Amino acid sequence: MEYDILNEILTGTVSSLFRGKCKEIEEQMRASLTSLPPPNSSDWVRVEGKQKLEQSLRKLKLDYTATNGRDLGNKSYEDLVAEKKKVKNELKNYDNNFKNLFGRVPKREEKEPMRPLYVYYKKLKLSLSRRANEKPQPKRMTKEETARRVEELRKERSELKAVLHNFQLEFSQTNHRRIRYHKDISPVENEYKRYKEVKTELAKLESADQKS
Repeated sequence: MEYDILNEILTGTVSSLFRGKCKEIEEQMRASLTSLPPPNSSDWVRVEGKQKLEQSLRKLKLDYTATNGRDLGNKSYEDLVAEKKKVKNELKNYDNNFKNLFGRVPKREEKEPMRPLYVYYKKLKLSLSRRANEKPQPKRMTKEETARRVEELRKERSELKAVLHNFQLEFSQTNHRRIRYHKDISPVENEYKRYKEVKTELAKLESADQKS
């Protein structure tokens, strides 16, 4: 009995000492963390900035030589658009990481580690601009072609209008109400979309014909 009591006392004492020591260590760690000096932006840019660039290049599957943009001519217009978006996201991530640490956006000189990506981004924008200018302009229709196209569209508009009108009548008779929701027109949704396209194209052609 005495041994049990003694064992219980010793166990409780050890447990108490252990808890006290853990609490002391925890407080020391917290104090050491709060006493750490705030990060220096110059040091972060010099060390972390370079690492951020390398991480971004790996994500984009680029090396330093590729950032000169010499291979952009081999990419399609769609690939250039997608690449530009990815690069922009990496540049924004760098700015956001900096802002989270220092509570402000980085200055121009603090973005210096990402210079290769900024150069690459500008090359992408330039390539896209050139491609857009190189796209062939649509051929202008003659008066005869315009008149023929207008006639075709008017005929198609009348046919589609009749289909939609008949559907509206049948819907009202079946459901005892008028069409209210988008789901109501699901059986003739394609016809409705085409009707709107025809009206738009017809309006443009008729307007252009009046101006000429």
